[in-house]
Amino acid sequence: QPAPVSPGTDPVPALTRYGIVGFQAANVVLGLWAIFSLIKTYRATGRFTTFQAMMIGWLLTYWQDPWLSALHPIFIYNAYVVNLGCWCEFLPGWSTPNGNRFPEPLLLNIPSYLALLPAAALPGLSAIRKITARNPTAGTFMRYMAAFVGVLIFWVPLELFATRILHIDIWPGAIRSVSFWSGSFYQIPVYEFIFFPAILAGCSMLLYSADRDGVTFIERGFVSSAPKKPRDEWFRVLAFAAYANLMNA
Repeated sequence: QPAPVSPGTDPVPALTRYGIVGFQAANVVLGLWAIFSLIKTYRATGRFTTFQAMMIGWLLTYWQDPWLSALHPIFIYNAYVVNLGCWCEFLPGWSTPNGNRFPEPLLLNIPSYLALLPAAALPGLSAIRKITARNPTAGTFMRYMAAFVGVLIFWVPLELFATRILHIDIWPGAIRSVSFWSGSFYQIPVYEFIFFPAILAGCSMLLYSADRDGVTFIERGFVSSAPKKPRDEWFRVLAFAAYANLMNA
C-alpha cells in the first residue's frame, strides 16, 4: 500500500527543505544522463562498458537500501524527500514495526544507486593506477588501500554534506561513543566512513581487474573474450548485480 510519509509539523530550516529539493533534482539529472549513456553505448556497440555494467549491477541492489534498520531504526531519511513509504516489511528478516512508514527517497536513491555510488569507485580506480605506476610491484593489499583512500576522499564530503548540512538522512541508532556530533540528531557513526568506502574500494578493484576486452575476474568463468551475443552481455550484467549485492549486503 504505497503512500507518501508526511513530514509532520516539526519546524525544518529553509536550507534543508530547499536543499533536499535541489539535491533530488541534481540526482535526477545525473540519473537521466546515466540512462542516456547506457542506451547510446549499447546501441552503438551492442555491449556496455565495464563501468556501465557495474552501474546496472548497483541499481539492482537498491532493494537493500533500508536493510540497515531491519531490527531497529538505525538509519532513516528525512520525510521531505519524494517518497511512497517503503517496501521494508517485505525484506527478509525485517522486524522493525511500521516499516511501510520509512520515507524511502525515490528521486534521490534510484539515480544514486545507478550512477553516484558506482562513480564513487572511480577515484579509487584512479588511486590504484597511480600507485601501480609508481610502484609496479604493489601487491593486492596496497592497491586496495590506495583505492580505499581514493574513495574516502570522494565519499566523506558527500556524506557530510547530505547528513550534517542538508539533513537528508539521520542515524538515530548510531553507536554514540564512536560517532561524530554524538547525541545530536545529525550524528554520524565513524564506521560509516569505514565500511561503505571499503565496499566501493572493492568495486574499484573489480574495475582494475578488467582486461583489454573489459572482462573482469567475475566474468571470466563464462566469458573468455568480449561478449558477442546479447545473451552474453546480460549474463555480464547479472554477474555485476551478484557482485554488488554481495558487497552491499
